[in-house]
Amino acid sequence: MKTKAIFIIVFTTALAAALGSLFHGQSLAAFGDTRKTGDEDAPSLEIYGFLREINMSFEEYLDLTKELDAAGIYPHFIKENAPRYEAYQEKNPQISFSEAIAYVNVNLDKEFYSDILDVPNLDSVTMLVNKHYRLPSDWMPENLINVYDSHFLQEEAAVHSLMLRESMIENELRIVFISTYRSYSSAVNTYSYAIDRYGVAFSDLNYARAGHSDHQTGLAIDLLHISPPSTLTGTNFQDTEEFKWLCENAHNFGFILRYPDGHTHITGYKFEPWHWRYVGTDIATAMYEKGIVTYEEFYGRYLASGVLLNVRDIVLERRRIAEAEEEALRVALQEAADEAARIAANQAEEAARAARQAEIRQAQEEAAERERLAGESAAAEDLERAQGAGQDTSVFGARHIVFIIFAFAFFSGGIFLLIILKRQRKSQGQKQR
Repeated sequence: MKTKAIFIIVFTTALAAALGSLFHGQSLAAFGDTRKTGDEDAPSLEIYGFLREINMSFEEYLDLTKELDAAGIYPHFIKENAPRYEAYQEKNPQISFSEAIAYVNVNLDKEFYSDILDVPNLDSVTMLVNKHYRLPSDWMPENLINVYDSHFLQEEAAVHSLMLRESMIENELRIVFISTYRSYSSAVNTYSYAIDRYGVAFSDLNYARAGHSDHQTGLAIDLLHISPPSTLTGTNFQDTEEFKWLCENAHNFGFILRYPDGHTHITGYKFEPWHWRYVGTDIATAMYEKGIVTYEEFYGRYLASGVLLNVRDIVLERRRIAEAEEEALRVALQEAADEAARIAANQAEEAARAARQAEIRQAQEEAAERERLAGESAAAEDLERAQGAGQDTSVFGARHIVFIIFAFAFFSGGIFLLIILKRQRKSQGQKQR
């Protein structure tokens, strides 16, 4: 097996060097977003384009699926696959129903290479390429760049692979890229050689058939440890400090271990500790934090087109309900505001009416008071006039009485005097006789 490992290393290294003559190295100065969404009017079947369409972040997307799972609603449940879910779980009772859904969504209920589908999202770093999903024979990434030493990767993967390598160097860990992008034709040659030498069973376990190779994506790298003085150690990479570091840190740079130990029944390949695939930091971190080991399971749970459409329908329905509730609340608030305004207007009108009535009453009271005061003043004047007139009459009467008394007295006195004089005359007359 050591001879075989050495042969593979030499073969892949030579092949990568040969491919270097086909491409020109490109500048790493600037890189754009390589996630394209295609037709802007159609629902995107690629996660990042899909999230832009529904205006949701990747974190919000994961939170939503977690919430739905907790409520017993499987967002990755695709109705037409229901019979297959049940059949697969019956065949694999050791897994949960949620896992069965995820695996069936990527056709793991079918034999490898038995029902092959075309990769639907060729422009995305999230594409799934395995024994059920195939790349076109004439397809190659448009944005391949020479990372170093004639090793080519897509731009986004290239940038992050260099960041990963620099971080490992800073931690005194040493690796070398022995294989990156490989073309469809190279997979044809490699698999044909393996078939001739080892047979179908061994070849399918260790080599990818043409169109099914992760390396054709330009997103995969094979790594080897360098032991001083720069000796390639292709065997037992899983026992190195480099591998341990990668398992704990590669997700920070967007890489996942593509073919983990003990999951051959899912990936179709034996454990390959050196094979790391770029899927983006969001997905790699989510897989690390959720403890999802295989990309097939993560893809079936979160990235399959049917899952995205399910989530879109859920999100749109929730937003429709929220908008309806918001509109109902707006209407209720407007009605309440209108009613409050009506009540306030009525109260203001009532207050104005009461104020006017109060003013009228006050005016009436003031008028009555003025009339009362005017009446009292007139009565006083009349009384004063009456009193004045009475005093004049009394004086006049008294004067008349005095005058009458004096007149009577004078008259009486005159009469009395006349009587006396008459008596005196009489008496004198008698004396004369």
